[in-house]
Amino acid sequence: MHKSQPSAPRGALGKKVPSEQRKLQILKAAEAEFASTGLHATTSLALARSAGISKALLFAHFDTKESLFKEVVQSNIETRLSALQERIRHIRPGTPAQCVQSLAEFTVVACASGSCNAILTAWALLEAPEYAVDLHRNEIGAIRALWETEMAARFPESANRVWLGVHLIPYAVDACQAFGLWLSSLRHSSTNVAAHARLYAAGIGLAALGILNTVKEESRL
Repeated sequence: MHKSQPSAPRGALGKKVPSEQRKLQILKAAEAEFASTGLHATTSLALARSAGISKALLFAHFDTKESLFKEVVQSNIETRLSALQERIRHIRPGTPAQCVQSLAEFTVVACASGSCNAILTAWALLEAPEYAVDLHRNEIGAIRALWETEMAARFPESANRVWLGVHLIPYAVDACQAFGLWLSSLRHSSTNVAAHARLYAAGIGLAALGILNTVKEESRL
């Protein structure tokens, strides 16, 4: 009498899963694999096994490993931007300089901690710059728009907002993204990221006060 074979694990080969659900399953598994070892060192076999599918099924959803990587990076950026937008909603009332400091802190935290941190962007810039550079620039542009929109909503008639928008915000966004990208590449813990973000943002806040004090002094001349 033949022994019965063990049933296949959930999500394994042969299990009928709707196409969109399967694609999300692959993207989620691939995100973890690519975050760990990057594009070139991550094998197609490792990606398939992580998703609980065959290589044939993997490539039925994505033409190449590279196209899967690009979509994972894009999805990661979109998730990170959504998380940042949600954080920004909870900034406490304060002065324009205080708001800029909070925006800086939340931007670094969103970039460097949590499941949507920017380690995938770091890998992409290193291994696939032909499209990663544009993705990164677009993310910076989207973050700058979030900062400007929030400042305009909180301080619609403020001349200080205008000055900060010209002399600080474009450079602060770039700096916060660069710092957050560096922290994510070093794989800091969320606790360490939070501490670094507070200190870095405090410097941005001081820069904001310095600009506004300079404008105030010049207006007296």
